[in-house]
Amino acid sequence: MMGTFEVPTCENAGSFSTLAAGRELFVLASFVMMTNAAVALPRASEPAKTTNLRPTAVSGESWLQHLGRSFDETSMGKTGRLGPPRVEEAFPG
Repeated sequence: MMGTFEVPTCENAGSFSTLAAGRELFVLASFVMMTNAAVALPRASEPAKTTNLRPTAVSGESWLQHLGRSFDETSMGKTGRLGPPRVEEAFPG
């Protein structure tokens, strides 16, 4: 049977009922986490249901125009330059 939870004070710190309440709280938290994992894992392994993969139209001002920048002033499409150079470029010949 579950006991009542006592707020720890200097007088009852370390008493059996305080330790039992902590154990019960741990068991309850473990049960909730395991139940959540058991419900979520089968869903994560299912493939996503995609029916409409066509792009949608956009309208309005471009963020690049709003910021007053050209495409060349951005890093869009240039992320390949962030990694290490290819072997041929690093060690020519």
